[in-house]
Amino acid sequence: MGIENLTCRGCGDKGHFERDCPNAGIDTSGRPPWCGFCDERTRLVDGGDVMSRCLQCHPARHQTLKQHRRCPHCHMTVYQWDNGECGNHSSPVAKDRRPEREEIDAIIAAQSGGTE
Repeated sequence: MGIENLTCRGCGDKGHFERDCPNAGIDTSGRPPWCGFCDERTRLVDGGDVMSRCLQCHPARHQTLKQHRRCPHCHMTVYQWDNGECGNHSSPVAKDRRPEREEIDAIIAAQSGGTE
């Protein structure tokens, strides 16, 4: 029986021993490499009042968190326990803190002295 018939206990390929395995440095967990921006262990990004999965390196980056669900009526991302009416949900998504368009226009007009 030659070495070509042996099966490696590390990777399952034939032709080498586990101690000489050429695949020893390959990550077989299926996790993408760490991006360096998020938390390395959890792969979550801290957005201040909201934690979210890293969109670059989290393996489940396109899935909602376990505590979230989509409202079947308005399709908004809400907490699992939130049974409020559409428009009154307690959303885990950060609120839009930008001023209304009219307020922005008024600020621009005030800064330019009212002349455009």
